[in-house]
Amino acid sequence: MRENVKLAEILLVEDNPADIELTRHVFETAGLCNTLRVAMNGRIAIEYIFNERRPDLILLDLNIPGLDGHEVMKALRDDEQAARIPIIVLTGGEIELEIAKRCGVQASQFIAKPLALNTLLNCVRALGFFKLGLICSKRPLPAVSLL
Repeated sequence: MRENVKLAEILLVEDNPADIELTRHVFETAGLCNTLRVAMNGRIAIEYIFNERRPDLILLDLNIPGLDGHEVMKALRDDEQAARIPIIVLTGGEIELEIAKRCGVQASQFIAKPLALNTLLNCVRALGFFKLGLICSKRPLPAVSLL
């Protein structure tokens, strides 16, 4: 990996502690050392993205409290800068995945939960993060940071 490349910061928008832990485990298993931030509801995610820091990649659950995933996505897509952030939508299963696709959810990629290592890595690979050197898989991932 080139020394001068900034690693991608990843924001996980997820309210289920078990899914947060599973995602952390998947990242750890893959050896990803990127910063993983967690927003447990849509309001926290929006505040973080617009007021604190723009992540390089968002993993977004559609069924979150407060502003749901659809509302978060709309707010991001309505902003010229935020609209550039790739979003991987996490859905509760294959049926919800198909509904999200048919309803025109504008995501970069879709993943049905539970999150699987190969599925996540294939989505990240498809978005070009590995080619850009923005994803590191050489060291263990640091601890998850809750917002």
